Amino acid sequence: MLTPATQPLNWLWPGRWASGKLTLIDGDPGVGKSLASLDLAARLTSCADMPDGYRPPSAVPIVLISAEDNLCDTILPRLVAAGADLNLVTTWHANEPLLLPKDCSTLQQVIEQTHAKLVILDPFSAFLASLNDVTIHQALDPLAELADTTGAAILLIRHLSKTTAGKQAIYRGLGSIAILGAVRTAFLIAPDLNAAMTSSTKPARELASVRDTPCVLACTKNNLAPLCPSLGYRIITAANGQPQVRWTGIVNRTADDLTVSAHTRRQTLPAAIALLQDQLANGSRERDHLVNLARTEGISLRTLERAKAQLGIVSDQRRRHGCNVWYWSLPVHR
Repeated sequence: MLTPATQPLNWLWPGRWASGKLTLIDGDPGVGKSLASLDLAARLTSCADMPDGYRPPSAVPIVLISAEDNLCDTILPRLVAAGADLNLVTTWHANEPLLLPKDCSTLQQVIEQTHAKLVILDPFSAFLASLNDVTIHQALDPLAELADTTGAAILLIRHLSKTTAGKQAIYRGLGSIAILGAVRTAFLIAPDLNAAMTSSTKPARELASVRDTPCVLACTKNNLAPLCPSLGYRIITAANGQPQVRWTGIVNRTADDLTVSAHTRRQTLPAAIALLQDQLANGSRERDHLVNLARTEGISLRTLERAKAQLGIVSDQRRRHGCNVWYWSLPVHR
């Protein structure tokens, strides 16, 4: 009876990114998934501490292939802001864009020539002819074999679908579920709007930018180890004017928390509209009274502000008991 020899599992980032395996990061546009991926890759090239405190024992060469961001005005400045060793960063320089699985052999040559231990494909869907199951399997099977052969961790960046809001995080990714099935570890990057509204003193209308909102890197799947803790971050502005990730440590939020709560917020908008229409039907009311009433109904300030904007509610400031007080009222239609 043939007994295959066992091999130890090597980790590029212990518990999260395994060497020789496929890893997936999902996220909506604008939440910083590409930026966070660049930050993490930069830390590996410079032996800087990872967000969980792990320090790479040696510098890691990487191959970066992006179909959306410009190399010179976006990617390189962001890597510099993140402290990357650019001598260890290789980008795709072929005459034509990468197409999988056709270019797997060329990609393997690049990995072997640069001794890369991490390859980032951002977004993964841009390098496929289509997103149907057949095409995805045709690309992922040789890509997984390529990772195993070279020992490189291959990180796939993917957008979220807009048609599965409220479902579990594992069903939120764009394209076939086969993508999630092929990777060994998977993560979701999403804004934590509940935390933003709890911790921020800004009105909801001023929290439109992801730079004002706490975000979370949460594990959705791990076939190689227990699910790792979620990590929080904010986006700040670096000295060179580029956006930069500032990691804030472990947060008690799961991937499902982030996706389901987002769906719940959308469901509460009609309730917020109805509350404002009812409360303002007979005239103006104090803003603070409306905010407190909404909270007792499970309606966040952000959702209440959205309902206010949709109804065209008018704000005016009045002097009362020596203080300036804001009042809301329904618009007068003539």
